[in-house]
Amino acid sequence: MTKPGCVACGCDWSGPGLQCPACRSGGPPKPAERGPALPHVSEDDVEAAIIAWLRFHGWHITKTSAKRHAKGVTAGTPDLYARHVQTKQRAWIEVKKPDGVVSEAQVRWHEDERASGGIVIVAYSVTDVVAALASLDSVDLSA
Repeated sequence: MTKPGCVACGCDWSGPGLQCPACRSGGPPKPAERGPALPHVSEDDVEAAIIAWLRFHGWHITKTSAKRHAKGVTAGTPDLYARHVQTKQRAWIEVKKPDGVVSEAQVRWHEDERASGGIVIVAYSVTDVVAALASLDSVDLSA
């Protein structure tokens, strides 16, 4: 399966890892660099679409975003934890509305998780999740 490029900015990066060196060193692109935002699309809308797509493709989802601070979840923890029982794949997904920005706490959490071998996807749309998962050999997206 061919690698789609950087999962953060969408460039044609074909080296090791899921992100190009620029995104790894400076974080995901700023809203102005991603193109015009769709102001009517909320983070909840994006999250609902991602959850629906993942469930359709056999993923089990745990939402960590609901009342996370009241329950003691560490700052920066992504909104969703997804696991696929058949492929044994696991991924953390940080959901952002089209003009959303990743916080410093989120960048640190993502870096720590990736350094431990974890998969973290920053998703502004379902397409971002599909592209990131397609780059993983053990994920079958044909279902």
